Amino acid sequence: MEILSDPKPDMLAMPRFDDGAIDMQELLRRLAEQVVNAVMDAEADQLCGGGAN
Repeated sequence: MEILSDPKPDMLAMPRFDDGAIDMQELLRRLAEQVVNAVMDAEADQLCGGGAN
């Protein structure tokens, strides 16, 4: 299994509320977005014959 693509700098910062608490909903949204993007990239590569685009 491959590692997910490198996160963008804004993805590295832990999402927080004004009081400093971690925004779990935003964190999970970002993680889900990365997973979905990785799955879609893998499927696209498979459909295109795995060639480098």
